[in-house]
Amino acid sequence: MEISKIKDTHRAEMLASKKQVLTGSKTTRLMSSLKRAITLNKEYDDSLQFSLTRAKEAVRLASRLCYNVQQKIDISKKISKKDHSPVTVADFGAQAIVTWSLLQHYPKTTFNMIAEEDSSFLRTNQGAEVLSMVTAQVNEVLPVSLSSQEILDLIDLGGSDGGATGSHWVLDPVDGTRGFVQLRQYAVCLGLIQDGQAVLGAMACPNLPRGPIDAAAGSPRSNTTCASPPPPSIGSLFSAHRGGGAFEESLWIAEGQGGKRREDDDLHTDAKRIRSKPRSLPSSSPSYLLPSPSPSSPSSPSSSS
Repeated sequence: MEISKIKDTHRAEMLASKKQVLTGSKTTRLMSSLKRAITLNKEYDDSLQFSLTRAKEAVRLASRLCYNVQQKIDISKKISKKDHSPVTVADFGAQAIVTWSLLQHYPKTTFNMIAEEDSSFLRTNQGAEVLSMVTAQVNEVLPVSLSSQEILDLIDLGGSDGGATGSHWVLDPVDGTRGFVQLRQYAVCLGLIQDGQAVLGAMACPNLPRGPIDAAAGSPRSNTTCASPPPPSIGSLFSAHRGGGAFEESLWIAEGQGGKRREDDDLHTDAKRIRSKPRSLPSSSPSYLLPSPSPSSPSSPSSSS
């Protein structure tokens, strides 16, 4: 009887041991899958943060060009997008700059962008003057000198057809034509779509106050107001990526960064979450990505009618 009990006990222990081994094996597989999922999620998040940083760099550079061009506008003259007006130069120039900036980090062979402009007009005799103006403005902003042909090629890279698969940048170089020509509010808008879903976006608002906004923020500014580089309290950059929150920060980045973001910068350290307590503003305007001062008597490249 004792032997039978011992055998039964041993059999029960063996079954329990096998069950524990099987359970342990399932747990191991489950833990392995979870770790893999966490790793993939982190890689995806890191990829989005990298792309968002690049997008922010691009719209910052484009905003500098737009700000420089807007300083030359004379609101006493009628301006339309059909003539050789500043908004035309800003549209073409901002698109070329955003494309150039992104291509410093992404291969041209796989680069896709859906943008507003193409170079067909600039390649005509009628567009030669505008092309000359665009080239001058682009080279005033970029750290390299580009030829007119290189700028034309950059603009045409915004002619992607898009689609439901793959990655596609989407750009509106000057969102708010009327606000731009009237020295009011406008934005440089850049987003990234992956497999049909918007995954990140950066929106630069060069004239938007970072503090409380009143009616004056929507009023036309004078050339005198427009002539000086903006104070740190003017110029907002909004950014967000899927699952990572939305942030606002100064458009004219902190002095000393040299216009470059460090690779180990965390998006949460240099920006504030929307609706969070505003961080302190820098005491001086940055030297890089800051609009160039306009001459005391700016001349308008627009035509009157």
